[in-house]
Amino acid sequence: RDPSGPAAPTRRNSPADARLPPACSGQSFPPTCACTLIVTSATEDGYLRIAAAGGIDPRVLVSKRVTVGDDKLPGVIGAVPIHLQSAAERKHVLSVFVLSMDELLVDIGAKDKDEAERKAPMGTYISFDTPYVEYGDGFACGKAFDDRVGCLSLLRLLQEELPVDLVACFVSEEEVGCRGAKGAAFQQESRAR
Repeated sequence: RDPSGPAAPTRRNSPADARLPPACSGQSFPPTCACTLIVTSATEDGYLRIAAAGGIDPRVLVSKRVTVGDDKLPGVIGAVPIHLQSAAERKHVLSVFVLSMDELLVDIGAKDKDEAERKAPMGTYISFDTPYVEYGDGFACGKAFDDRVGCLSLLRLLQEELPVDLVACFVSEEEVGCRGAKGAAFQQESRAR
């Protein structure tokens, strides 16, 4: 990543390039790219089929508001309503009580497949539309608080005088295998020997 610019992953000429749909090239990615969704196709009715681009628990996705692509097209995650499901689909949902990513759809208000594909072609990223909200006595909720609070804690520690050496790493890709943290840990392990 270019630390002076937007937090957009550099994916050219990397092995990960081969797994990205062609629509991803030249597209800017959201700062929380590791924990978003990506459009895989559209249904005949104009809904978007999705896949996780990172560690996302499908149990929390139904009814989430989202923004789609660079234009931040509003949408909502849903599933086929029970009255439109086949008997086999109803039995499956009732037996597991959890929908899989394959069963979730994003509604962007498109009237058909062509309009959905024009507005959000395969490879378009989808981000959660989660506002910062304060509630109760000193509580707040918002997107990526775990990461942000972790960074704030490290910054505060770096300002302290400590009786030991402290190595702080601000890394990415936690949701897709902790790749940044693993690399940093191996680099520090070689220095400790």
